[in-house]
Amino acid sequence: VLGGGEIAGGEPMPGTQDSARDGGDSALQAELDAIVNGTHAGLAAELSKHTAVRDAKVALAARRRDEQLRNSRAIADCEDKQSDDTCREDCEDLRDRMCNVVYAKYGKPNPQMPAPVDLTPTCRERKRAPLYQAPWLAAVQRRRLLPAVQIRYALSDVEVEEDLDALLQEAEKTKQAREAEARGEDAEPDEPLDVHHEKQQGALVYGELVFERWAAVQICDKALPSGQAGDWCITAIGPLEVTLRNTEGARTKVSLAALRSRRLAFTPLGVEP
Repeated sequence: VLGGGEIAGGEPMPGTQDSARDGGDSALQAELDAIVNGTHAGLAAELSKHTAVRDAKVALAARRRDEQLRNSRAIADCEDKQSDDTCREDCEDLRDRMCNVVYAKYGKPNPQMPAPVDLTPTCRERKRAPLYQAPWLAAVQRRRLLPAVQIRYALSDVEVEEDLDALLQEAEKTKQAREAEARGEDAEPDEPLDVHHEKQQGALVYGELVFERWAAVQICDKALPSGQAGDWCITAIGPLEVTLRNTEGARTKVSLAALRSRRLAFTPLGVEP
């Protein structure tokens, strides 16, 4: 008999293979039991990864649920507040309208109503001639039966500067013409003036001025020694001529060609208080 459970000839002893097989089966069963019970080292490591993924998904779902709940609560609060505000405004509007009806029923003004605001848009008029004032209206105003007519035109700083420059240029031209006349030289002929009939507005465009119907003007005639032809009122404006009438009832017509050639000139008249 040799050592190691072998006999002569190299063969194992009887019963040695059965004991080895039983030992392997017990180790297998022990490992299987550890896997089933969850105590296996490799299984615990893999299970921890899956558990971490599950916990992350659960936490994300919980956050989304909380955000949706907050959003839903905020939307519900906004709708509740909007409903309350709308209801309160409707009630106040109905109360005000009922009060107005009651005040109107008894013929008294509602003291809680604000003063009416004039929403008429302001129209900026630049160098527009004032309207004609009838003699009977002036007489009535002198008797203080009607308030005096006050016409005011507000110009911006830029427009004031432009007007001042234009006045200075005209003054310089007049000065040069007078100096030329004093020296006996012939002054340069005046350029044609832009005069035409504005059909849409029904007005007469006279250079930079705009004359409407019933505008009071003074006619200047270069053919007359004094240069003045009296005060007139524009009663009709046409594409070729302008009809005028004075305070005495006399009528006359002035062609636009005479105004363009500067033989006749219109000067606006202000409304006397």
